[in-house]
Amino acid sequence: MLEKIARGRGAFGATVDSGWWATQGYDAARAIEELGPHVLHVHLKDVLAEGEPHETCRFGGGSVDVRECVRALERIGYDGAISIEHEPERFDPSDDLRAMRADLEEWLA
Repeated sequence: MLEKIARGRGAFGATVDSGWWATQGYDAARAIEELGPHVLHVHLKDVLAEGEPHETCRFGGGSVDVRECVRALERIGYDGAISIEHEPERFDPSDDLRAMRADLEEWLA
């Protein structure tokens, strides 16, 4: 990914999706650190496990250390937008999303 970004000569960057990094077996916080100044946007999500299916869950319920992702964003000086994602197929995630937003606001305080 860094090679592709470099070929863009400043025109390319990355949107980090913590859940998809984890689904592919890669530490999302590490990806954030490695991408550093190339991170243009962030989708924070937790997923139940590596591999398929890509099943999201409330922060802390899966395989992504979302708090460490936020720390990594702070370390690289990221100050852009952060989207919170949770898209279960079997229930309304509204309560989970409100709790996840509160978690994120606390971590950023």
